[in-house]
Amino acid sequence: MNGNPAAANELGHFPVGFGPEQPDFLLSPRRLKGCFDPQFLAFQTYRFHRAARQAYRSDKIIYFNYLMREFLKELDKHWPDSRELRHSMDVAEIAAESVKLFEKTAQERRRSKSRK
Repeated sequence: MNGNPAAANELGHFPVGFGPEQPDFLLSPRRLKGCFDPQFLAFQTYRFHRAARQAYRSDKIIYFNYLMREFLKELDKHWPDSRELRHSMDVAEIAAESVKLFEKTAQERRRSKSRK
C-alpha cells in the first residue's frame, strides 16, 4: 500500500506499535470483500466505545443511543438475526463464537462451490 510501513496488510493486521488509531483511509476497500476480518469488527467496537464516551462527556449520549438504534435497525433490514450466535455480554466470547461460525460458513461455501 504505497510503501507505507504503517498500513494494514491484506488481512488487516497492523504492524507492531500501530494500534487502533489507524486512520480510515489506510483501510483497503479490497479487504472488505468476501472475507471475514475479526480485527475489523474489533476496531469498530473500539470506535463505538470511544464515541459513546465522547457523547457522554459532551452530554449527547441520548443522541448517540438514537444513532446506534437507527444504525442497527438498518442492519436488521438487510441481515435479520439468524439466532446462530448466542446472546452474551462478553465481547471476547462473542468474537470467539463469531469466528467459529464464520469458519463454518466458509467451509460450507467452499463445499458448495466445489459441487458446481
